[in-house]
Amino acid sequence: MANDWKKYYDEGLAYMNSLKKHIDAGKNFSPELKYNICTMGMEKFFISILIYYEMIPFHHTLNALAQDVMEFHDMEPRLVDNLNKIDSFQDMCSLEIPKPRVFTKEEIELTEKTFEEIYNLAKLILYGRNGEDGDSKKESAVS
Repeated sequence: MANDWKKYYDEGLAYMNSLKKHIDAGKNFSPELKYNICTMGMEKFFISILIYYEMIPFHHTLNALAQDVMEFHDMEPRLVDNLNKIDSFQDMCSLEIPKPRVFTKEEIELTEKTFEEIYNLAKLILYGRNGEDGDSKKESAVS
């Protein structure tokens, strides 16, 4: 499991780069697709952090993943509140077929902003304060 975290981090980064590439090119994803890209990317970043600390996540919601990460690293209460809000946007665990959700502009902006914050958190933990993608600073992240 030594460097398995990197695979998940890179997958999260691919989601982020895909979103940014389309925005920078003046193209636009639907709000639903933006939400899914952001939440899948956040999930990958959280999983990379947990694997880095040799922990297997038990639940898949963003809030549950954040709670697991907080066993090793502090997170701002505001960020945790935002993750709870994002989780509440969809009912993924319902036994009924969920109705398609129409996201508001504010919900998508919150989701995108939180995605960026989770990316920065993962980068800090996995690469250190001044680390750059692709240059692991594991020792500095845990000391």
